[in-house]
Amino acid sequence: MSREHRSLPALLAVLGTAVAVALLAMAGMVSVGSSAWPAAGADPGDETNAPTALEVTDAQLRWGVNNESNNRAFAPGTYNFLSAGKVGNPGEGGQTMAGPGTWSNGKAAGWSASSGNVEIEKYLDATRTYAPATWAGLRTGPDGQSLPGAAAGVYSGHQVVLSGGTGALDTTTGDGRIAWEGSFTVVYYSGMSFFYVSDPVLNLENGVATVTATLGGYASSMDDMTQWAPVSSKQVTLADLGRIDLSAELGFTATPAYRGVRVQGTEPAQVRSGAHWGSFPQSFVDYQVGAGTGAYWYSSGGSSDRAKPALPMTVSYDAGDPVTPGGPADPTEEPTSDPTEGPAEDPTGEPTSVPGGGVEITDAQLRWGLNNESNNRAFAPGTYNFLSAGRLGDPGEGGQMLSDADTWPNGRAAGWSASSGNVEIEKYLDSSAAYQPATWAGLSTGTDGKALPSATAGGYSGHQVVLSGGTGALDTTTGDGRIAWKGSFTVAYYSGMSFFYVTDPVLTATAGRVKITATLGGYGSSMDDQSKWEPVSATRVTLADLGHVDLSTELGFTRTPAYRGVKVSVPSPGQVRTGKHWGAFPQSFVDYQRRAGTGSYWYSSGGSSDKAKPALPMTVSYDASSPVPPPSPQDPTEDAPDPISNDPVLPPGETDDPSEATSTPAPTSPGGAAQPAGNTAPVAAGGTTVMGAMPLGTVLPVASVEPDGGLPPWPWWAGGAALLGTAGLLISTFGPGRRTP
Repeated sequence: MSREHRSLPALLAVLGTAVAVALLAMAGMVSVGSSAWPAAGADPGDETNAPTALEVTDAQLRWGVNNESNNRAFAPGTYNFLSAGKVGNPGEGGQTMAGPGTWSNGKAAGWSASSGNVEIEKYLDATRTYAPATWAGLRTGPDGQSLPGAAAGVYSGHQVVLSGGTGALDTTTGDGRIAWEGSFTVVYYSGMSFFYVSDPVLNLENGVATVTATLGGYASSMDDMTQWAPVSSKQVTLADLGRIDLSAELGFTATPAYRGVRVQGTEPAQVRSGAHWGSFPQSFVDYQVGAGTGAYWYSSGGSSDRAKPALPMTVSYDAGDPVTPGGPADPTEEPTSDPTEGPAEDPTGEPTSVPGGGVEITDAQLRWGLNNESNNRAFAPGTYNFLSAGRLGDPGEGGQMLSDADTWPNGRAAGWSASSGNVEIEKYLDSSAAYQPATWAGLSTGTDGKALPSATAGGYSGHQVVLSGGTGALDTTTGDGRIAWKGSFTVAYYSGMSFFYVTDPVLTATAGRVKITATLGGYGSSMDDQSKWEPVSATRVTLADLGHVDLSTELGFTRTPAYRGVKVSVPSPGQVRTGKHWGAFPQSFVDYQRRAGTGSYWYSSGGSSDKAKPALPMTVSYDASSPVPPPSPQDPTEDAPDPISNDPVLPPGETDDPSEATSTPAPTSPGGAAQPAGNTAPVAAGGTTVMGAMPLGTVLPVASVEPDGGLPPWPWWAGGAALLGTAGLLISTFGPGRRTP
C-alpha cells in the first residue's frame, strides 16, 4: 500500500466531498459511485465514514504450497520441489533433472531460484530466516541435513515469493483485487511430472478471499514413459482463504482451506476420516486429475496424507515492508485462520438434497460374470476357474487346488461360498432360463447341467457375482454420480492355484462416462516353483470402462465393458492385436495381474483361450428389489449390447471416454496403474518407481522376481490343450515349452 495514501481519510475530512472526488479521481483510485465513498447523507467530516480504498503497487505473495511439494519423493534419488519461472520441456516422458541446467536427455531444464517477479526461498534453522534457494538445498531440510525417507515427516522448507502485485483493497467493504505477473513450477519426482502456476490473483468479496491462477504443464504414463503430452492451461482456484482481517497495516497470513474440504469425481475416492483428511479446491484437483496426479492433492488414505494440507499463505501490501513470515509449519496443527470458514459456498460438499435430475441410491445392485474364462474349465486336469463370495482362505503355500468347498489339500480352511454379506454368486440355468444361487457342484457344469467340456470347447459355467446394498446418488441431467458397494468376492483360477480378491467396487459417472473401480488383492505364485506363494499388495484399479451410459432409464442399465480393441502395454512377447478377439481389460487391472504372474489371462496373447477373455456385460440396478433383468450368458465378441470400441494407452489428460477415444482411458496418474487408496507406489518396467495415481508418498511394492515387476507369468501347463491331448502327458512338473493363456 502506498504510504502517501494512508493520510487520505484525514484529507477528505478537511477538503470535503467535492474536493475529494477530484483528488481521488486524479489519483485513479476510485470513480464516482465507488463503494469506497461514504453512504448518502453521511457527514463528510466524520472519519468513520471516510473512504478506505488502499492502492497497492508492489504487493508480495509468499507460499510453500504444501509439505509434499517440499518432500523427498518415493522414486529413488528423486525429490519434489519448486522452481521460479517455467522449467523447460524435456520433450519426452521419464526424464529427471540431475542438475539445474539439463534434463537427463540433454535438453535444457532451467531450474532457477529467480525469474522476473518470482523467487524461491528456503528457511534455514541456522539463521531462522528465509534465504535464496540453491539447487543443493532442494535435497536438504532446514537444518542442512539430507532429507530422509518420503514418509519421515521432514521437508525442505521452501516458499515461492512473488512481488510486484498491483491492485486495490477496500478495508471497509472487504472488497478488492491484487494481481501478480509471473510463473513458478511445482516439480514432482525430480521432473517426471510438473505443472506451471502463472499470474496469481487475490480476489476479495465481503472480506472472503480466494487466490486464483492459471495451471499448465505436461502428463506422462508409467506404462510408456516415452509418452509426453501437454495438458491444456486452466484457470483454477489455488486457495480458499476464508474471511480475512484487512485492518492490519502490513498485510496478513492465512492458512488456505484444506481440512474438511470435500472433492468429487476422483479416483481413488477421497478418504474422509482421520486427522489429515481434506482437499485443495475442486477446480485445482480437477486439473490435476486430468494430468494424472489428482490424488496428490486430497486425502486418499496413503502415508503421504499428512503432508498434503495447504501451508499458510502470506500477502504483504508492500514488498519493501513485508509481513514477517514464520518458519515452516504443520498446517494441521496451527493454522493461522479457520479454513472451514472458507468461501461463501462449498462447491465440494455433499448435496443436502438430490439435484433436480438426481436419483438417490440406497440399495443398488451390481451384477457381473467378469468374462467367460472366469467360468471355464482350466487346462490342468480336474481344475476349474470360478467365483466365490467373500474371500477364500489363504492356503499358506503354492500348488494347492480345491477339491471341495471347505478345505485346501493341506488341511487349511478354504471357505468357498455362494453368499457372504452383500455378495452372492448366482448361476444361469437353461432349464429355468433364470439365475439361481450357486452350488459347489455347479462350478464344474455348464448352464445345461452337464459337465464342462475341455477348456477350448467354448462351454462355460454361466456364473455371475451379485453385489447389493450400493449407496450414492446419480444426476441423470448432468450424467454425474457415484455408487459404492461394500463387500468382496474371489476370482479363482485352476481351482485356486491362483486367485485374487475384488473388494468394494465403486461406480463413478462423469458427464455420462462411467467406470467401475475396486481394490484388488490376493496372492501370486510361480509356474516354475509351485511352492512359491506370496501376497500381492492391494491395489485400487479400474475394473471396467463402460463408456457413455444413459443414466435416465428407470431401473438401471446393462453395459458391456471396453475390451475389444483396447491396447495395453505389456512386456515381450506382448499383446496380440489381430483377430476378432483381440483386446484387454483396463491397463491398471492388467498391471496388477502381471504382478501376480497372471497378466496374460486378461488380454489377447495369441492363445486358444483368447476368445473367452473379453469382458461380459455388466448390469447395474438402482434398486436391488426392482432390478434390471440380467442378460443370459453370451459370447461378448458376437452379441454384446452396445460394444465399446476403445483403444491404446495415452498420457493422462487425453480423453478417457472409451466410446469415443482412440485409446484406452489414461491412467489416473503418471504412475499409470490406479494406486491403492494410498498404499503402493506404481512400478514401471524395469522396476522404476514413478509417481502414480495414488497418493504420493506410499510404500513401494514388494520386490518381485518377474523381469518387469511381477511374479513369473503363468502360461499354464506347458503347451496348453495341444499337449494335454498327448498320450501319457503328466502335468506334475512344468516343462520348458510355455503357452500364453
